Amino acid sequence: MHKHKATYEEMIRNMKNKGITFKIISEKDAIHYLKNDNYYFKLNAFRGNFEKRNNKYIDLDFQYLINISTIDSQLRNILLKMSLDIEHSLKVKILDMITQDPTEDGYSIVRRFKGFSEWNYNETIKFMMNPKEYKLDFYNKHHINTEIWAFLECAGFGTLAKFTEFYYIEKKYRQLKLIKGLLYNVKHLRNTAAHNSCILINLFDPVEKIKASINIKNINKDNYNISETSYLNDIKINDLMSTFFLHKELCSKSMIYQNIELCKELLQIIQLHNNYYKNAPRIISFNEILIKLVDGNSKSL
Repeated sequence: MHKHKATYEEMIRNMKNKGITFKIISEKDAIHYLKNDNYYFKLNAFRGNFEKRNNKYIDLDFQYLINISTIDSQLRNILLKMSLDIEHSLKVKILDMITQDPTEDGYSIVRRFKGFSEWNYNETIKFMMNPKEYKLDFYNKHHINTEIWAFLECAGFGTLAKFTEFYYIEKKYRQLKLIKGLLYNVKHLRNTAAHNSCILINLFDPVEKIKASINIKNINKDNYNISETSYLNDIKINDLMSTFFLHKELCSKSMIYQNIELCKELLQIIQLHNNYYKNAPRIISFNEILIKLVDGNSKSL
């Protein structure tokens, strides 16, 4: 059964029926926002952070949803930048290890990786040969006997994570042991941010509950001191903590500083309208965790 395609006026009426008010922003301006700035389906998803009474939201104004949408957008931008920083810094680290290893010629390791994960190898070569990626000349020069420097230049984040796993299995470098396990957590957030999907939805929902790994427990204890155990069993918190930790461990001081400044700007925006969230305990808890992650990384400077 298909749902009725609502008009903008019906969207507003539906929200009002659920207890959403239009005191800070008028219904006319709300419709203008839905037409030009954000669409109903996405904005509506954020309302789940607010409490209900008698099946209606308590003190939830349309402007609150706009504010959360803005915060979510900035958070995605920060996390995407962090993942790009991690990706670059890890490639630098691995290539340095290979360069200083007298047993490696830079070519045979690519062939060994192909045997370890042919799919990831093929995906990288396909990317290299795609003219739309501006790599065709690169492909012509490097595809026959690909060296690791050219291969990692074209490897996506998923392949980099798989290569790190492979490299650890081969070399048993202690510094890669923790990294390889956390990279896939970073990948979750990276993909969410890159696909412009919402992060501040389903916060601490049972559907996102997982069993916290010993790695997460250890890096929390040593760096972030998030005392509520249940938060460590949340997949988003696992992914966030992994991203902040690897950014601190792998990236340069200047990268870490730039990221902390961006995070502080975001925290100020949240603080500016913190009265919006007195009936949104999940947002409050998420903000407290974000503060601890930023503070933990600040200590490394």
